[in-house]
Amino acid sequence: MAGIQQLDPKLRLQIQALGASRMQMVGMLLLEARLPLLAAIMAGFGAVISEVGASMMVGGNILGQTRVMTTAIVGEVSKVIFPSLSRLAFTNDTGLCG
Repeated sequence: MAGIQQLDPKLRLQIQALGASRMQMVGMLLLEARLPLLAAIMAGFGAVISEVGASMMVGGNILGQTRVMTTAIVGEVSKVIFPSLSRLAFTNDTGLCG
């Protein structure tokens, strides 16, 4: 959001004055804000990876004992068991502790 807000407000007006459609305008604005958007994506990915790593190191992944949602999803993704992933995502029957 901050990357889009940093753009000059006159840029939108300039793009409209050149006859761009709404979709073309959105595309151009996203193109102009590509570096801040890339930084936000990288920060989000880093946060997810660090959460999984910390959960694995501290809590482990013992079914029924120390398994948390993060480690359960990572375990099922690595096994490529999609019905089990759907169960983790859409139900509360996960076999997690607590």
